[in-house]
Amino acid sequence: MIFLLYTQIIDLSLFSNKFPLTSSTNIKDTFEAAIWCLLKTNSYSTCVLQAVNLGGDTDTIAAIAGGLAEILYGFDAIHNKWISSLIKHKYIDSMCLAAAQNWYN
Repeated sequence: MIFLLYTQIIDLSLFSNKFPLTSSTNIKDTFEAAIWCLLKTNSYSTCVLQAVNLGGDTDTIAAIAGGLAEILYGFDAIHNKWISSLIKHKYIDSMCLAAAQNWYN
């Protein structure tokens, strides 16, 4: 469903039709891979896992794909287990809340 929705917004001819995607430090390849993961999956976790499983520059691809997936699916779509496993996750959360309050005030 999400793939069909975004094909009306994004010109998919800009993306290669090859698979597996090229993974490199080139921003075009990285962004292409992140968008591909977002469009080919239907949840936050599957998007991020797909990005990691592509290989290559997986940390960057997963960071971009995860950020886009969080925008699409919302913060609550991120598994609690993933958040609680972060070192100092409560501190990070408080810093994000403070930044959001400053942003909107």
